[in-house]
Amino acid sequence: MDSKSLPLLKGGEHQRLKKRRLSEETCKKFDYRVAQMGGRTVQVANYRDGNKVVSQKIRDSKKNFTILGKTKAISKLLFGQHLWRDDGKRLVITEGEIDAMSVSQAQGNKWPVVSVPNGAQGARKSVAANVEWIEHFETVVFCFDQDEPGQDAAKECAAILSPGKAAIARLPLKDANDMLVAGKGKDLIDALWAAKTYRPDGVVDVAAVAKMAAAPMQQGRAWPWKTLTDATYGRRRKELYGFGGGTGCGKSTLFNVIGGIDAPTEGMVFIDEIDVAQPDSYELAWVRCHKVGYIFQAYNILPVLTALENVSLPMLFAGLSGDDAREKAAGILTRVG
Repeated sequence: MDSKSLPLLKGGEHQRLKKRRLSEETCKKFDYRVAQMGGRTVQVANYRDGNKVVSQKIRDSKKNFTILGKTKAISKLLFGQHLWRDDGKRLVITEGEIDAMSVSQAQGNKWPVVSVPNGAQGARKSVAANVEWIEHFETVVFCFDQDEPGQDAAKECAAILSPGKAAIARLPLKDANDMLVAGKGKDLIDALWAAKTYRPDGVVDVAAVAKMAAAPMQQGRAWPWKTLTDATYGRRRKELYGFGGGTGCGKSTLFNVIGGIDAPTEGMVFIDEIDVAQPDSYELAWVRCHKVGYIFQAYNILPVLTALENVSLPMLFAGLSGDDAREKAAGILTRVG
């Protein structure tokens, strides 16, 4: 028992929670009790490590919470986890014990549902502590509160799991218990099954790519070479084109000319109606900075600068202020880990 532990509360009864529309059967399954503490009627959520109760979350009528037992350990536990085997098709994770029991009751108390112990603010820590167990399930649905903190926490938790495993449920009411109280148990179940798979910004799955590939091709701007235009239907903005070929066939020369590094011996190259073979050095530098992006085989990182400063440097050249460049660079570094 850690230094700040308070003794576990003994006794209590499994009772129907009328205002929550939770049955005695549901409360008994999750060992959620009603007891007396200090002359007050409280609700007791028992948290287990294995089959042993090690922590209790006490809730009074004014929604004040007290942790008994191992106060530090509770953040690493999930309410109701002891009820379910270590794998399965689908797991629902909620933001609170009442919501977990609400989801379970709506599903006939047959399918895996657990809750994080400390609400939205501690959800990520609890999910991370149990990620190995959670990963054994094929699909994990986060059914958190529909307010901004709840949805932000759901995204943070979903990002911890393997890509494509997590989904986030959207409800027409604030939380799962509100759905149950409103007599919308079937709608709650429908929302869980309709939960959309979480995808980080900018990431698409194979199904989305296949749908895009099957869409009719739109004709773009012609390449300088008719055969290439016929093969690719021309060029379109926001698309990526890769060029392959044998050693010495001119791949690097082509891109050096397009990017204004080398001047063509014949013909002209235009970028946004600017002939890159003609501008003076200042204008050409502006075109390279604002219209062309280079990814070199060597990273060309300056060893005297930090990672943040290296990423910020091109943005400073492009005219961003120091603060804006650092903020944007920090965001980029965070995304790539």
